Amino acid sequence: HWLGGLPSPLPRPEIWEQIERRLDDDPRRAVDALDLPLPPNARGELATSGFFVTDQPWIDLPAGSSRAIRVGSDPAQDLELFVVATPGGERFPRHRHSGAEVVAVLVGAYVENDIGRTAAGDYRRYAPGSIHSPTIVGTDVCMALTLNQGGVEFLAA
Repeated sequence: HWLGGLPSPLPRPEIWEQIERRLDDDPRRAVDALDLPLPPNARGELATSGFFVTDQPWIDLPAGSSRAIRVGSDPAQDLELFVVATPGGERFPRHRHSGAEVVAVLVGAYVENDIGRTAAGDYRRYAPGSIHSPTIVGTDVCMALTLNQGGVEFLAA
């Protein structure tokens, strides 16, 4: 047994408990536990940025079947990072951005009349005050990472 080769005395049990707590508190484990389609580099950066929030539930968005989970927050800059999921064929609720929005599509695709198709791997920036309501292409879910500044206001269809 490999423990037999360690010098005596072995570390006290409380030392092992402290090590286990640190491993459990590792933000990379929390990011991985979300089971989101994030690229490995994004997972690592999110986990070590100090921006990541760990205890947020998925929330249902108004009007439709879209859901979102907040995965990052920087109150000093009024920024929030979400993963948003909308089923295929659905329209994401019409909304207005107080500040800028940056979208990176992780899986699936959406289309908007004025800008066309945005698919997995694509990046899109929306100006402050912009209003839009993208439609998901096909039957598969579309998941996107969205960075919002200043909040979002959902509007009547």
